Amino acid sequence: MSSPATPTASHPVAAGVARLREQVADLNQTPVWSMTPAETAQALGDATRLRAQADELTLRLAAHAEATQVGTETGATSTAVYWANTPTRPHATP
Repeated sequence: MSSPATPTASHPVAAGVARLREQVADLNQTPVWSMTPAETAQALGDATRLRAQADELTLRLAAHAEATQVGTETGATSTAVYWANTPTRPHATP
């Protein structure tokens, strides 16, 4: 099981994203070999739609990050620079 959701996330979007990341991390550890072809087809379509929904949310958050200038807190010269230097993969845990 992955680490618990970020305890400081109080906004519904931030808390929801943390929960979803945890759930997806758990699913990524679940073998798929026992899925039927019908289950696989359904899950593949659902995963594709999930990705599109996640992309939409990411773009909404990027637009809000630009509007609120989140990069200035870290000294980034722009939101694009901030985003490009934000870690996107979890670090390995011992």
